[in-house]
Amino acid sequence: MAFEMEIVPRYWEADQQNVVFNMWYLAYMTQASESFFAHIGSPIPKLFEQGMGLQLVHAEIDWSGFLRWGDTARVAVSCSRVGSTSLSLQFDITNAGSPVARTTGVYVLAANDGSGKRELPAAMRDALQREATPAS
Repeated sequence: MAFEMEIVPRYWEADQQNVVFNMWYLAYMTQASESFFAHIGSPIPKLFEQGMGLQLVHAEIDWSGFLRWGDTARVAVSCSRVGSTSLSLQFDITNAGSPVARTTGVYVLAANDGSGKRELPAAMRDALQREATPAS
């Protein structure tokens, strides 16, 4: 089963139609990915301490519904690809069990000093492979 967390859209995230504005879905991805990495034992602050960080280099969003201010959404996070220096996460967002959006993000592990990509640590790679789901 994929890692899941709850998101409750806040008042300022909704437009005049009380629908969550599309840019907030990227923020939800960031929030969910941070929790996901902590869940697999690779918290973002630990990577920073090691002089590395994960950079989002590509994102896609496909909507099939919408969220409104005050809805309680679920975000299921799973790993859809593990490479040597990068990985892909899939985020399935639902509201009351109905699909709202599927987002995907490609992340690259890079040195914080700007010197380039880094290999995924073995422990992170193993944890990501345990969380991996077949592409759909």
